[in-house]
Amino acid sequence: PAVPVPADDSSRAAVVGLAMGMCSEAEALDRQACLELSRLEYLQGTEWQKRPQVDLARAVKRYQRPAAGAPPPPASELRPLPVLERTVAYLLQQWLARGDVPPINRYVFISDRLRAVQQDMTVQRLHAPILLARIVRFHLLMELEFCSLANAPSAGYSEVQNRSLLCNALISALEAPAQLLPAALHAELLSYFVLLHADEPA
Repeated sequence: PAVPVPADDSSRAAVVGLAMGMCSEAEALDRQACLELSRLEYLQGTEWQKRPQVDLARAVKRYQRPAAGAPPPPASELRPLPVLERTVAYLLQQWLARGDVPPINRYVFISDRLRAVQQDMTVQRLHAPILLARIVRFHLLMELEFCSLANAPSAGYSEVQNRSLLCNALISALEAPAQLLPAALHAELLSYFVLLHADEPA
């Protein structure tokens, strides 16, 4: 397979995100009102209430598929790179190894929120291969974890979708400018790329 090469996007105007939280208060409260919070975002002590409350410190921006023809989101709804890095660190450090949360619940929450991270990166045209590498490793780990389960959950996990998200993050990382991609990391990511496409015809 052809190895991705950096894309030239210098002709497009850059957008710089201004949202300083992992999730805007407006989105968090809207999802609270619509009963669309993840259980991992509930305010402690309200989990069993008819209308659980959101913990704004735990809420993370949800992925939303852009409507056809819709303008890009305003800068006020986009998180800049430092906030995206903090968000990914929170997701992976706080929730990935939590034994008290069922694996599928962890996967659905983290995967969706990481997808929103990549969406913010795409709109702003951010090149952050080190951050993307963490997302790549997450999806690789999940593929191994769910394939090792005797009874993989039928709802919430799709091997095809997980592989698609993995490949999207991997290609985006490999397309980063060379000066942002350390040699060791490039070799690691390239090895993943080759292994994932090993069954394809030359």
